[in-house]
Amino acid sequence: MNIEPLIAELRNDPLSRGYAAMTAQQVAASLLAVDRTIQQARAVTRLDLNRYGLAAADKIWKAILAANAQLAYTMENGGADANAAEVRAIIDPIITANVVGAKNSELSVLATVTVSRADECMIGRDVNWQDIEFARAALVKEAN
Repeated sequence: MNIEPLIAELRNDPLSRGYAAMTAQQVAASLLAVDRTIQQARAVTRLDLNRYGLAAADKIWKAILAANAQLAYTMENGGADANAAEVRAIIDPIITANVVGAKNSELSVLATVTVSRADECMIGRDVNWQDIEFARAALVKEAN
C-alpha cells in the first residue's frame, strides 16, 4: 500500500466520491471496487484482433504488414502497445477511411481495462480501513 497517493486521493477526491462522508471501511471498499474503465498501455497481439470480434481483423493485419513489418513482428512475438503512436498511426487511418468497416470504438477495446481506483492511482490492492484512518490522521496533521 502506498500512503502518498492515498492521502492525495482523500484530500482531493477528484471523482467526487464523497470520501469525507464515508466511514473508513466504505472508503476502502470504494477504492477497491473494480469500476473504473480506463485506457491503459496494453500489449496487443494479432490474436487480439480476432478475439475482440473485429470482423475486419484480416484486413487490418494485412495493412499493418504492408505499413510496418517490424510492428507486425512485434505483434506476433509478444504484442505491441495498443496506445503506441506507431500502432495508432497505422490503424487509425484505416478506420477513418472506413477501409475495413470497423469502428475506432472497437479498436479502443484493445487498450481498455477495468480496474479499481486503488489500482488506477497506484495506492495498492491491499489498502484497508486502517490505512484510511492513518491517511485521514495525516491530513488532519497536515491541516494544523
